[in-house]
Amino acid sequence: GTANAGRLLGEINLRRGQLSYANSIMERALRTYKAVSYKVGQAETTAGLGAIQFQLGFLNSAQKTLEDGRQQARTLHNDPVANKALLALGDVYRQEGQLSQAKNSYDEARSYAENLGEATGAMGIAQADVRLARVSILSGDIKEAEAYLKAADEAIQKNVLAQQVVPAAEIARGQLLIAEGDFS
Repeated sequence: GTANAGRLLGEINLRRGQLSYANSIMERALRTYKAVSYKVGQAETTAGLGAIQFQLGFLNSAQKTLEDGRQQARTLHNDPVANKALLALGDVYRQEGQLSQAKNSYDEARSYAENLGEATGAMGIAQADVRLARVSILSGDIKEAEAYLKAADEAIQKNVLAQQVVPAAEIARGQLLIAEGDFS
């Protein structure tokens, strides 16, 4: 019991340490891109930094950083980075309990994904739809959640790359079943 708890605590600290290290590397890269005025690098790094800050639990910092990344990506018409920033920003809003703002971010991310190529677009659509399903479950709209999961399944079937979203879709499907009272 105690050995397992200690091992688990060590794994959590290691993960947190790895994220902290990644955070510092991203901050250094961002400073470098700013120094050389490389706007594309700034947008990509800002979005990635915000996602790491979210994983570390720094929601206020993550929100500001992701909003900056989203704005930079919009200015550059960089749809893949805008999509990633909006998905992570929606995650921040969902974590904060701001479900309507999360839904808006995911909807906007989905719009950007529709403009991407087939592989990246299908992945972005599936990611957005799964997240939209989770927000719908949290909002109590079961029918809407089912529709989003169906759309996610369609995007997943279209492309091998999008199949990476299957575990997240299955978790959302499990959450939906629990919300419906189907505990088996």
